[in-house]
Amino acid sequence: MEESWWNEVKDALFDYLDSECEEYSLVTMQLSFDNLPDCLKPCLLYMGMFSEDARIPASKLISLWIAEGFVENTESGRLMEEEAEGYLMDLISSNVVIVSKKGYNGKVKCCQVHDVVHHFCLEKSREEKFMLAVKGQYIQFQPLDWKGS
Repeated sequence: MEESWWNEVKDALFDYLDSECEEYSLVTMQLSFDNLPDCLKPCLLYMGMFSEDARIPASKLISLWIAEGFVENTESGRLMEEEAEGYLMDLISSNVVIVSKKGYNGKVKCCQVHDVVHHFCLEKSREEKFMLAVKGQYIQFQPLDWKGS
């Protein structure tokens, strides 16, 4: 009986720690998100559109950001692709996006987000009404109009 009691204590402790750890992770992610420049926030939330642990080709991601209108023409005359690549590098520097593959020239070929970041992106997207999950054979996401703060 004593062993079963200690197993219950252990299980309760682990359940508590798991929930505390998850809450801490989401609070930490919220702080990171809040400190991002406004132009990067929709780009990060868009990462939730991809499946968990997906290795996302940088060129595809950049094209999608441009098509969605997340990247604006700059006064410096930089091309939109260069600006979007800069956005990706800023997200990588902020440690919310991970480089998963580099090309021979050192440029990012593929990237991904940690599960905690992915979960945050999905939750924040729902809260902000940024994307709508459409259930079908596969879950698909449809971006909604981004209303930056």
